[in-house]
Amino acid sequence: MIEAFYALTIIAFASLSVLTMFNHLIRGGELRDAVREGGDQLEDVEGRIADIRSQLTDLKYDTDVMDDERVALESQTRCLLDLDERHRLNLDLGDTPSWKGP
Repeated sequence: MIEAFYALTIIAFASLSVLTMFNHLIRGGELRDAVREGGDQLEDVEGRIADIRSQLTDLKYDTDVMDDERVALESQTRCLLDLDERHRLNLDLGDTPSWKGP
């Protein structure tokens, strides 16, 4: 009778060991899938970061170009205002413009 109890105990522990190994393998596969999915998401996010950096670089270049154009327009406006002021001063002093027109 005691031999039957020992045999049942050994069979029970062996079955539990096999069940634990299968459970570990199944969970290991799930963990591997989760890590792989996380890696894929990380690659997607890194791609988006690269795209956003490239857009920011383009926008910075556009901003620099617009700043240069703004400075050029301000200089042009200042020059035209100075020219207009000189023209008015000459007319106010009684000088006649030298340009006769078409």
